[in-house]
Amino acid sequence: MKHKILIVDPVPIVRYGLIQLIKMENDLVVCGEAVDAPQAVQLVQELKPDLVITDITIEHLNGVEIIRQLKAINRDLPILVYTLHDEYLYGERSFRAGAKGYVKKVDPPEVVRNAIRKVLTGYLYLSDEMARTLFDRKYKETSDVTESESPIDLLSNRELEIFELISKGFKPAQMAEKLNISVKTVENYRVHIREKLHLQSLSQFIQYAMEWYRGNGDLARRKAPKPTAAAPARPETPPAPPEPAATPPAPEMDSKVKTIRPRKTAKTGGSGKLRKNKDLVVEGNVAYLRRQAD
Repeated sequence: MKHKILIVDPVPIVRYGLIQLIKMENDLVVCGEAVDAPQAVQLVQELKPDLVITDITIEHLNGVEIIRQLKAINRDLPILVYTLHDEYLYGERSFRAGAKGYVKKVDPPEVVRNAIRKVLTGYLYLSDEMARTLFDRKYKETSDVTESESPIDLLSNRELEIFELISKGFKPAQMAEKLNISVKTVENYRVHIREKLHLQSLSQFIQYAMEWYRGNGDLARRKAPKPTAAAPARPETPPAPPEPAATPPAPEMDSKVKTIRPRKTAKTGGSGKLRKNKDLVVEGNVAYLRRQAD
């Protein structure tokens, strides 16, 4: 006998992908599809599925309330949450509402298939990190738990939904239309959220929400360990520039070697008087040397 599975998701391509995955299993069959909360409630009552795979972002119902409504129809109905929302944000709330498993839409098919099997056999399915978080919250000392909690945990499901929309840049009118409530109700929720988060101004509130959405704020229980005080690191000394190549020394001159100056060429005039005078001087010197020799 095949296990009947009901899929609840507003996106057609998501439902189609789950149907194709389930078709590959011989003992599983998709008995129906729902796009919103009223349709999901109706199909659960009519088809009596063995498992419901649902997103927590659907029309006409906020957040994890779809889980509570389906569990009100059948308290033993296994529900597997299949969503894009971070498990640190909605995981624990989903389990408190009655879900038996939590899988993200970015997980590979093997993870989804394994989660379906676990939930159908009566086990819980959650990631290792989420399991450690729930264990720590249940068994650690109160002081440790308080320190690790995020202010976001203080928000109700509706407040959390509105806070998430604010972090994504939604205006009050857009939130009212999406959640099917009045703008005045949205404004009241915003005031309550600011009070719970101890944020004084609206600009602080919006900045905090946007930083939280980008992952730079106080994500639920995803705090990094406190850094220990350490001396500031010294800036690295830049390497010294390479020394220029040595200029080869000039060759030494022998002190005994006399510089030979170029011989000046005598200028000769038209009459050649300069050369004639030099010849007379040479002849006079020769005659003088001969007399000295005698």
